[in-house]
Amino acid sequence: MSMIRLYGGGDDFLGSIRYDRKVTASDYVLTVDVPGMRKEGLTAEIIMGRFVNLVWESEDCDKCFDILIYVPEKAKLDEVTVVMGDGVITITVPRSEGKEPEVEDKVIEIWDLL
Repeated sequence: MSMIRLYGGGDDFLGSIRYDRKVTASDYVLTVDVPGMRKEGLTAEIIMGRFVNLVWESEDCDKCFDILIYVPEKAKLDEVTVVMGDGVITITVPRSEGKEPEVEDKVIEIWDLL
C-alpha cells in the first residue's frame, strides 16, 4: 500500500498517529497506532474502486480522523480485512499475481482483536 493520507481534527492528535506498511509474500499489511481509541465510531469502507477509507468520529472533534489508503492494482481488495484492538488498526489485503478489477464501494466489517 503506497499512498496514505491523514485528515482530521487537532494537530496534536494527528501527530500522535503512527503507521507502518509491510509487504509479505501473500499480503499488503498496514498497521495504524491510534492510542486510546476504541472501535466505537470507527467505520471502514472501500471507495472509488481502489481505496480503503477509515473514518473515526467522536464527540471531541479534536480526535476525529479520516485515513485514505490507496491499494495497488495487484491486490484482492474484495478480500480486505480490518481488525481493531489495543489502540491498533490492522488492514490486510491479499496480494494477487495480476491486476485485479476495481471493487464497488462497500462497508468493511471491523473485527475485534482476539
